[in-house]
Parts: sequence; structure tokens; C-alpha cells
Amino acid sequence: MTKAGTGRITFAGLCGALAALLVACTVAGVSPASAQTCTVTGGSGTYVSSGVVGGVDVLSGAAISAVSSAPVVVNCTGAANRVVRACVELGVGNNYQASLTQRSLAGANAGLVHDFYTNAAHSTIWGAWGTYFYPYGPGGVQVDVTLGANGKGASAAMPIYGLIAANQQTVPPGTYTWTTASPGLEYAYLGTTPCPLTNGVQIATSGATWTANVIKNCLLTPSPLNFGAVSVLTSAVTASTTLGVQCTNTTPYSVGLDGGVTAGTGASPTARQLAKGAARVTYGLYQDAAHATPWGNTSANWVAGTGTGLVQNYAIYGQVPAQTTPASGAYSDTVTVTVTF
Repeated sequence: MTKAGTGRITFAGLCGALAALLVACTVAGVSPASAQTCTVTGGSGTYVSSGVVGGVDVLSGAAISAVSSAPVVVNCTGAANRVVRACVELGVGNNYQASLTQRSLAGANAGLVHDFYTNAAHSTIWGAWGTYFYPYGPGGVQVDVTLGANGKGASAAMPIYGLIAANQQTVPPGTYTWTTASPGLEYAYLGTTPCPLTNGVQIATSGATWTANVIKNCLLTPSPLNFGAVSVLTSAVTASTTLGVQCTNTTPYSVGLDGGVTAGTGASPTARQLAKGAARVTYGLYQDAAHATPWGNTSANWVAGTGTGLVQNYAIYGQVPAQTTPASGAYSDTVTVTVTF
């Protein structure tokens, strides 16, 4: 009886020891709620030139800036009152001709060079350390997210400043797009290691997208035509000037010259009139030095071309035919130049 009782006491004691050990192991385990989890959102944008509705005008050659429509924000959850270090990268993206050294918006047959910056002065590129994406620029942006008593926290809004590089006048009209899985993110509880981390969790968004719609456009650079000082009009007087036409690459255009203010916009190209008060001097404008092809404002006598994105110069040849010499003085007229594209 004594042995049996001892055996039961030993068995019961052993069971109690095992139960206590199992409970202790469960309490000492890592709670899933203490692990940090972060997401990153925002970052898309659209380029629009100042004063242009819904598009980008490249003809001026100026740089074109834009700010992301939604800033980049890192949201984290984890242990209360902890700090999470987040390393935010922007990849090189789907560049035209698959460049790894220069971001560009990709079009059907061309690329539009651009880049992303951390500041409005466009002095610091927002790139990638090579943790999640191919290395680009000086690296990404480091931000520390403080988790509150509820274990949640968010970074301050971080705008992306986009900039289309200057002097891209030869880019043809069309839609240009940049996209990638950016922003990418690596994160871990705050330690002494700066970004990039060596032991962080890596994630990426579904992808920020930037677009630019390059519009068709033309610019004109006219110059005055001066026949000079003439004493009598017993023989023809000639002069010439240059008209600069700059249209977007591949854009067909036509240039017309109206009949002038004095004779009326519909006047014959060879019967325009210079005026001084009520006095008149007849003159014409031509496409050639031989004065054989008038330059007017209809499809029969305008000048046609195709844009290259650069200035194309056209000579305008003027002729005052022999006629009765009017009273002396300065005679003038104003001709309107119209480019259709």
C-alpha cells in the first residue's frame, strides 16, 4: 500500500511538473502582435506644362516640374511605443530602351528623360540603394515611424518631386508613361543601422505611375521686311526677310500670310498695300527669289512642312513693282502669319 501510494504521488507530481513547464513555454514565446508590419502608399503623378491644358509642351525647351498627386506615406503596426525604421526606394522604372542609368517616360517610339527628387529644388535624387531595386542615384529616403500606445503609426507625408529635363524639343507628340513596383520598402524595429538595412522585411506597392501627354504645337518667329529708302518707283524694288517656324517633331503644318491690314486680309498676295495716310504703295510677298510663286493664305499658295522640333527658317521675298511714285514718307503694312497644324 505504501508503494502504491508513493507511486501515485510521484505520478501526480510528474504530471503537475509537466503542466507547469508547458504553461511556462507558452508565456515565454514571441507574440505575433509584437512583430512590426508596414505598408507604403502614394507616389503617382502627372506632368502638365504651365499654361497648357492637360499636356506638356516641349518646344520651349524648358524643364517641366510636377509633384506627386498623393505623397508617399509609410504606415506601420507593431509593439506599442516602438519605433520602426523604414527605407523607401524608388526604382529606375520601365525606361525607354531599358536604361538602368537614367529614368525616362516611355512612348511608342521615343523616351522623355525625367527624374524624381526628394525636394522642390530638385537637388537630391530619390533613388534606390539596391535593396529591393537596381541601385540608382544616391539611394532612397530613410524615415522613422513611431508607434503609439495602440501599436500604430504613420510617417509624415513625403511628396515626390518630378522633373522632365530641359532641351527635349525633338520628342514627338504622344503619351509617355513611367511605372514600376515603386515605392519599395525595407523596414525593421529601430536599431543603430542606417538605411539600407541588412535584416529588414522587404515589400513593394502595386506601382506608382507617372504620365506626360506631349501635345502638338507650333511657334512662329517673324522678322520685319524693310524695302529701304527709295526715291522713285520706276523699277521694281525687292527685299527679303526670314520667318522661323518651330513645330513638334513629325507634326505636319502649313503657313499662310494674309493680305495685310491696308488692302484687307483677303487681298491678292501680289496686291498688298503699304500705307501712309490715304496714300498707297502696292507690293507682293513670294516664296521664291524669282517672285514667281506668291505666298498667300489659301491652300493654293501657302507653305507646307513637317516639324522636327527645331526651328525651320523660311525666306519671305518681297517686291514693290514699278508704279506711280506717291508722296514721300514712311509707308507700312502689317501682315498676319498663321500656322495650321
